[in-house]
Amino acid sequence: MVERDADDASDLTLTATAGWRTWQIFVGQWGLSTIIILAFAWAGFAGERIDAWMCNVGGMMGSYEGFADNDFAVVEIWQHGWPFVFLERHVEFYPSNPFAVWHGFLAFRWLALVGDLLILGAIVGLDVAMRLMQAKVAAPRKSFSLSLRMLFVLVSLVCLAAGSLGASYARSQRERGIGARLEQLGHHVEYEYVGPIWFSRFFGRDLAWLPLQGVKEFSVGANATTDWPEETLLAGLGDLAELRCLNLGNSPTDDEGLRRLLAGRRQWSLQELHFYETPISGSAFENCKSLSQLRHANGWGSKLNDEGVAALVKLPNVEWINAKGTDITNQAVDSALEAPRLQDFDFDETNVDRASLQRLIDKGIGCRYSTDTAY
Repeated sequence: MVERDADDASDLTLTATAGWRTWQIFVGQWGLSTIIILAFAWAGFAGERIDAWMCNVGGMMGSYEGFADNDFAVVEIWQHGWPFVFLERHVEFYPSNPFAVWHGFLAFRWLALVGDLLILGAIVGLDVAMRLMQAKVAAPRKSFSLSLRMLFVLVSLVCLAAGSLGASYARSQRERGIGARLEQLGHHVEYEYVGPIWFSRFFGRDLAWLPLQGVKEFSVGANATTDWPEETLLAGLGDLAELRCLNLGNSPTDDEGLRRLLAGRRQWSLQELHFYETPISGSAFENCKSLSQLRHANGWGSKLNDEGVAALVKLPNVEWINAKGTDITNQAVDSALEAPRLQDFDFDETNVDRASLQRLIDKGIGCRYSTDTAY
C-alpha cells in the first residue's frame, strides 16, 4: 500500500512537471511570435508625432471657443503607417496620441494602407505557417528551444534592422559634416530625421545618443558673395542627395550663379526653390534637366520675367509659383496655361490684368491677383 501511494505521488509529480513544461514551450514559442507581430503592428499603425510648433490661435485652421486670437497653442503633425505612410494628421491646439486616428485634419492614402496591411498580413502568415509546420515535423520537446529555422529568421531580421540603421547613421554623419562646413561659410542649414521609420516609431526622432539627422534645407547667408556657388559645392552641397529646399532669397545670386550651382549635380531632389528679391530673371531654368522634382517656386520681388516664367512652367512637376511684385505680363498667363501640373499662381502686384486670369481659372488653376482677392 505504501509503495502504491508513493508511485501515485510520483506519477502526479511527473504529470504536473510535464504540464508545466508543455505550458512553458507553448508560451515560449507563441509568445515570441506574438511579440514580433505586435512590434510590426505598432510600427505600422500606431501614430508618431514627427513635428510640432507654437502657433497663434488666430492663424490656425480651426476655431476654438473660449480662446482669444492672440493665444498660442501647439500644432502637431502625426504620421501613421509602415513602410508606407497611409495617414497624416494635422492637429491643432488639443494634444493628440498615437491611437487617435480620427483627431485633426486628415490626409488619407488608401493605397498606402492596403500596402501596409498586405505586408503585415504576409509577416503574420509566414510566422503562423512556420509554427504550424514546426509543430507537425518536430519531435516532442522537453523544454523550450529555438529551431534552426526560427533562429535563421531572427538573425536575418536583426541583420536587416542593423544594416538599415547603420546606413542611416552613416548618411547622417556625412550630411552633418557637410552642414557644419556650410555653416562655417556663413550659410544656414536645417536638419530632419533620416533614419528608418520603424526605428522612430519606437524610439522617437531626436536622440542625443544616436543622431540620425540629414540636411533638408539650405539658405544662402546674408553676407554671401557672388562666388558662393563654387564655395558651397566644394563644401559638399552637391553631395546632399535628399536636399529638398534651396533658399536664395535676399542674396546677390543671379541667373548665372544659379546656373553654375545647378550644374554641380546631374539631378537635384529639390522640391522648393526660393529666389525672392534676387536678380534672377528665370533664364537659368531654360533647358534645365536637373530640377525634375521641383514643385514650389517662390520668386516674389525678383527680376522674374515672362521668358523666365515660360521656362519655369516647362519643368514637369511645378505646382505653385509666386511671382508677386514682378514685371510679368499677360504673356506669362499664356505660358502658365501650358504647365502640366500647375495648381496655383500668385499674380499679385504684377502687370497681368484680371481678364487674362479667367482662362487659368477656367482650367482650375488658383490665381491670386490682389492682396484682397483670391480666385
